[in-house]
Amino acid sequence: MGKDKLALDIYKYGLRKVPDRDPKLQAAVNIHQADIRQYVHLSQNKAVKAVMSRFAMQRPDNLHHIVSGCKGLEHLEFRSGYSNASLIKATSIAENLRCLLLSERCETTLDCLSQILGKCKNLVRAEFHLITIPSYTPQWQGDMSSLQILTMKISSKACTSTVPSFGPLIERIPQIRELNLERWKSETAIPTAGLGTMAHLQKLRLVGFQGEVNPRALPSLRILELRACDLMLERFSALSTRGTPDLRAGGVTELSLPSANYLRMNTLLQLLGSTPLGLRRLSLFHCAMINAIELNNLICMGYMDHVVELDLSGTRVTDTVIESLAGRAQQLKMIRLAQTEITGVAVKALVRNRKSKLKHLDIRRCYCISSDAVAFARHLKGLTVDSNRQESNGKKKIRYE
Repeated sequence: MGKDKLALDIYKYGLRKVPDRDPKLQAAVNIHQADIRQYVHLSQNKAVKAVMSRFAMQRPDNLHHIVSGCKGLEHLEFRSGYSNASLIKATSIAENLRCLLLSERCETTLDCLSQILGKCKNLVRAEFHLITIPSYTPQWQGDMSSLQILTMKISSKACTSTVPSFGPLIERIPQIRELNLERWKSETAIPTAGLGTMAHLQKLRLVGFQGEVNPRALPSLRILELRACDLMLERFSALSTRGTPDLRAGGVTELSLPSANYLRMNTLLQLLGSTPLGLRRLSLFHCAMINAIELNNLICMGYMDHVVELDLSGTRVTDTVIESLAGRAQQLKMIRLAQTEITGVAVKALVRNRKSKLKHLDIRRCYCISSDAVAFARHLKGLTVDSNRQESNGKKKIRYE
């Protein structure tokens, strides 16, 4: 925001004016709800951000007055307290609205969402964190060519309902760069070749998604997170076994696969792509099917050479694997090894390397690590060590300060 622009925060006790000219002037000024129209008039259309928090819309036209009065409004955020009807009416006249955020306390219907996306032609970022499923299929219409970031989270109560196909919306947003879908459990939510039309998609996050998606068909994908997507990974593994060629020229720079219970090495290599030098962040949290030999092979193939953050918590990693990692991962700054069977040999291999850039080491619930190894790591300058504060194997408890 520029120095002459303001932000409106609507709270339980009314309107809060937050000036952006000087950090020292950021004190809240409470204004009674009855003064909303007057404040909008006095703001001279300079307000570009409105945040609704713990504020009950006693009069549905209040939001309409704010949006119509602040012609330059670019950011509209609801943390609680709104109605679908008032939001649809307000967004239809918000010509300059670029960002719309609805928190997990703001329930909206999929039909309301489709109307909003269709009417806000300049919307760049849209987040809906609590979506209910209507009894009919919504119509995806309107100009959505400006949309770059989209987050859609289905309500946990609606997970048992039939989730409509996501295909018609995908066809209207081929330019999307970041897509976050949560709890879309329907196997037909996304057509098999649907995501392949998103040539500019750089970040894909799927949680609780069971449809068939081939991430390799996304040429520009760089950040991929799959959480609770076991069925999808199993199908992708079968696809990889058939020898389908890798369609991406490069590979992902960030890959997160927490608790992927059925993840196999061949599937992991397919997701990583053929270019190992680009990987910066990797999470294999509790991926128990990948053994120590496969982890060591991954290191020897060069996939860890430029990794900055690595999570191997709950895996079958061993001291030998960590020693191999310490010799090659010279860019590593943070590593999580919680709930593994490594010993002090692995810890000392990581921290004794003079070329190491390690700043954060997580070895919580690693009961095979002795107290002297933990103390040795804790005394190194610039290194933060997360560890349980008692010695294992029934020995005397020791506090590590």
